[in-house]
Amino acid sequence: MRTTAMVLMMIGCEASFGWFLAYTKVPASMAALLVSQLFARCTTDECLHSL
Repeated sequence: MRTTAMVLMMIGCEASFGWFLAYTKVPASMAALLVSQLFARCTTDECLHSL
C-alpha cells in the first residue's frame, strides 16, 4: 500500500510539473534559445546549407 501511494504521488507530481512547463511555454522558449544560438555561431552560407 505504501509503495502504491508513493508511485501515485510521483505520477501526480510529474503531471503537475508537465502542465506547468506547458503553461509557461518553457520547451518552446528553450528551443528558440537553442536555435538562436546555433544561428548566431553559424554565419557562413556553407554552414547554413548544412542545417
